[in-house]
Amino acid sequence: MFKINEVKLWFARNQKDEIITINEANKNNEYHCALCGSQVIPKALESIQVQPHFAHIDASKCTSEHMIHWWFKNKLLEIGEEFLVKRMKHIHIKLKI
Repeated sequence: MFKINEVKLWFARNQKDEIITINEANKNNEYHCALCGSQVIPKALESIQVQPHFAHIDASKCTSEHMIHWWFKNKLLEIGEEFLVKRMKHIHIKLKI
């Protein structure tokens, strides 16, 4: 089990205001936290010992608890995705707004 403060920030907004993951980042672009809007920088992109992540320049406005909640609320399922719920009978659901 992980501690909430050990979770690394794995996503951010790019210059086009799109959500990207750390795997799509490079050191030459500017990124902002999707939660608090503060500037973040990609860290450990080439490390084999440290998990790549974004780091806040000023982390005082954000917590990893907010990050996990935001990700599940906004990115776990996106508009147009479909999923199946298995109970006594199958229920097919398509996510819409």
